[in-house]
Amino acid sequence: MTQKILEILIPTYLRPQAAIAAIDSVLAAADQRVAVACHSNCPDLELELAAKQRPALRYGSFPENRGAVANFRKMLEESRGDYVMFLSDEDRIDHKHLGSFVNFLSGKQYGFVLCNIVESSGAQYFSITSLQIEMLSAHDLLVLFTLHPTYLSGYCFRRDLLSEELISANFESDDSNVYPHLLLRNAIAGYESVGLFAGDIIIKGVEANFGGDSHSHVAQSAAVKHNHHQQYLNPRIYGQGARARQLYYLVPRLEMWLKGSSVFRRGYVNFYVLSAWLNITHDAHKHVDAMTDIPSLRATIGDYKSANKRMSGLIGSYNRILLMKSVVLRGMVIKVMWQLAKLVKLILFIRRFGFARTRAFVAGKGD
Repeated sequence: MTQKILEILIPTYLRPQAAIAAIDSVLAAADQRVAVACHSNCPDLELELAAKQRPALRYGSFPENRGAVANFRKMLEESRGDYVMFLSDEDRIDHKHLGSFVNFLSGKQYGFVLCNIVESSGAQYFSITSLQIEMLSAHDLLVLFTLHPTYLSGYCFRRDLLSEELISANFESDDSNVYPHLLLRNAIAGYESVGLFAGDIIIKGVEANFGGDSHSHVAQSAAVKHNHHQQYLNPRIYGQGARARQLYYLVPRLEMWLKGSSVFRRGYVNFYVLSAWLNITHDAHKHVDAMTDIPSLRATIGDYKSANKRMSGLIGSYNRILLMKSVVLRGMVIKVMWQLAKLVKLILFIRRFGFARTRAFVAGKGD
C-alpha cells in the first residue's frame, strides 16, 4: 500500500449522518495521497454499514463511551499518514483545496500546520491568509496564538513526532483536559517549525444540537424537540466550575512551555491566559444547562485551595477576582483586563506583521 502523505481523522459520537458527510467530503477529492479514518465512541450500526460501502475508509469504535480525549488518542495512536489532521464530524473538507494542501505538506518538515477555516455560509471563521507567510516561529505561536484557535478541525501534526510518550502526556484522560490538541501543538512547537497554509481547507458546519461531548448531557428526544434552537452546552465541560478546573490543569503545562522565555514573554502570556480564562469563566453561565450535581465555581475554587497550599500567581489572581463580593465590580475588572489583553496582543501583531496585514487579519477573523 502506498504511504499516505495525509490522514484525516474524524472522531465521532452519536452523530453518524454528520460523520458520514464528513467522510464523504474527504473521499470526494479522490486523492490517492490522502487517507481517511473514523472512530466512534460507541458502537454505531449506521457507521458500520457506511464503512462496508466505502473500502477506502478505516473505521473502528469503542464498546462504550470513553470520552472525547480517549477517542482522539486512539485515532492518533493508530494513524499511519506522514501527517495527520483532525476533522470534527460537524465539519467538511473542501475537496477543491485538498490537493493544494497535500502539495504544501509534501517534502516539508513542519512539526505542526495551521490552516484556514471558513463557515459554510462563506464567511471566514479563522484565516491566516493575510499574514502572507508560510512559517511561524515557536515564539510567535506562543505569544500571538497563545490559546488560539481552540477549534479541533484543521489541527495537523507530523506523525513521526508523535511518540507514545508525547501522545500520552498530552492526551491524558482527565475531565479537565478538554484541549489536548492545543497542548500537543504547543509541546511540538517548542522544537519544530510551524507551517501556515493559506487555503480554505476546512468548512465549518452548523453546530449540532445532539451528540459529541458538547451535548452528551442532552437526551436525543430533547435535541429533536429543540432542533431549531441553539441547545445549551454541557456544563461538565463549559460550566464555570469546569472552566476553573481546566485552568488549574493548564497552568503547570503553560509554565513548562515558558521555561527559558524572557520576562516580558512570560508576563504577557500569563496575563493573556488569565484575562481570557476569567472572561470565559465569567460568561459561562450564559451558555450551559443548570445541573445541580455539578460543583459550583465557589466550591471548585474552595476545593482547589484546600488541596493546594501553594499556588501560582496566575491561579491565585484568578481565584481572588472570581471570589470578589461585588458582582458589578468583578464584571468590570474582568472586562477591562480582557480588553487590555486584546489591545496588547493587537500591538504585538502590528509590531510583527505591520498595520496593513494585521488589519486584514483581524477583518478576516484571524482572532
